Amino acid sequence: MNRYGLLVAVVTLPIVVLLVSCGKAQPPSPTPEPAETLAATKPAPTTSLSNAPTPEPTATATATPDVAKIPASSDIQSPAVAPSDGLYAGELVPGPDQTGVIPPWLAMRVRPGDNPDEDPWRLESGPWPNVLPPVLSCNPQRQPGGWELSACTGIAWDLTAFMPADGDGGLEITLQGTGFAAGGTLARIAPRDEPRLTDNVAPLWQQAGEGIHTDIWADNGLVFAPRFDGVIEIMNAENGKILGQAESLGAVLDVKAIGGFLYAATNSLGLLVFEISDPGAPELVGHFEASAADGDYQGYTSFHNIFLSPDGRFVYAANYSTFPKTDLLIIDVSNPAAPTEAGRFSISTDNSDSNWHVAHDVNVVQVNGRLIAFLNYLSAGLWILDVTDPAAISTLGSIAWDGIFSHSGWPFALNGRWYYAHNSEGYDQHMTVLDVTDPATPNIVSRFATREGISIHNVQVVDGIAYISYYLDGLRVVDLRDPDIPEEIAHFDTVPDANERGLVQGAFGVRVMDGIVYVSDMESGVYAFQVDVE
Repeated sequence: MNRYGLLVAVVTLPIVVLLVSCGKAQPPSPTPEPAETLAATKPAPTTSLSNAPTPEPTATATATPDVAKIPASSDIQSPAVAPSDGLYAGELVPGPDQTGVIPPWLAMRVRPGDNPDEDPWRLESGPWPNVLPPVLSCNPQRQPGGWELSACTGIAWDLTAFMPADGDGGLEITLQGTGFAAGGTLARIAPRDEPRLTDNVAPLWQQAGEGIHTDIWADNGLVFAPRFDGVIEIMNAENGKILGQAESLGAVLDVKAIGGFLYAATNSLGLLVFEISDPGAPELVGHFEASAADGDYQGYTSFHNIFLSPDGRFVYAANYSTFPKTDLLIIDVSNPAAPTEAGRFSISTDNSDSNWHVAHDVNVVQVNGRLIAFLNYLSAGLWILDVTDPAAISTLGSIAWDGIFSHSGWPFALNGRWYYAHNSEGYDQHMTVLDVTDPATPNIVSRFATREGISIHNVQVVDGIAYISYYLDGLRVVDLRDPDIPEEIAHFDTVPDANERGLVQGAFGVRVMDGIVYVSDMESGVYAFQVDVE
């Protein structure tokens, strides 16, 4: 999640994993339109769950829709005006002797002092609790063409930066620590200036709640809003009134509900199962933590995102517990009080340098009697799996391209074909529409972006309409009924002060139920909208 407007490159590994994607809004049921023509590809040989090989992606796109655009360093020689503050984001490039793991992007807000030659400059991270101090303070030193920032406090690593005089040349960053070094030029993201909402969006209610909200789910007249502090707010879907709360000892990053049970993905306790027949008094009835057969679960189970099979029997969990080796766990919850592991899939144990082959999110649909999983594996791309038999998972296909950071998405059927709305995450990452009718050869159809530099987060597609939680750009509604030409048809700004926020603050989760769109914003709470898409 996300939930990520911060300096992700400077935290310990378990927390870094939590940050990098924050994300997850991939609801299970209802199942997308009836399966039409997703090719009945002959399954590949079953992947060994105990000693998984590292297959190569079966398709490589020729286009590079999500590649960040990093401007060259400025050569300004004579500072003319005081630098402007603002949000800067971009990619870090590992040094030649890199041995540690460096996340591929970072963002920070720069605020020069009143006297930029003497007063400390503030480099602000995002709102994530217990990760970084909210403000890094750096000392300025005037140089030809701008200011050098060094001796930064509030951080255990050595961070230096150079800001050209007018700020338009970007922010040049060097980051060094034990076992790693990286650098890059962060580009300034242009401020947003547009109406808060379009005429076809009718706000129904807003529930501020408390704390920092993560994802969102809605089912059977209820809305579920998890938070970083471990609380899950249970609301009346008609008016947003909080009816009750379920609680965990660790951050809850994703929830799903079906058949009177609420499933919660936590960052340290694995899967929690609550019985919610009385929404005002949810009861914890089940708990699942991964087995540590190979001894590398480090004493906890961290689930980032989860999804449900259409019948509610299985929970599919993106498991971070074994970083740098991560996997997809399939959990049988036919007895919610006693969940058991039914299957496991992993593609790689190689996460050296800047590789982030990390299972982050998953979405499952039923196609021609089979259960097909779309697994987002960050820098390893999108993987399409046959999970009909959890004990014999097979790979149907995969796709990756230069710069991909496969974060989340949503499969949908349209005009006899299957498509996938794919979201990367990070600096200048947006939505790529893929044709996955033949899962062995997925291909890029089109791309949608709001503005350069910012990050998309989660999506749900209903009847060819994509409802997107777009971090700083709030709720975006995009018509995909002609997949070749995505067209934005509505938006609502959940972040009216977006020009003062970090890259991955704002709209986090989105869920459509009974024609109502529910959105969770990290700081302003939960919204309900009626959107006219015609």
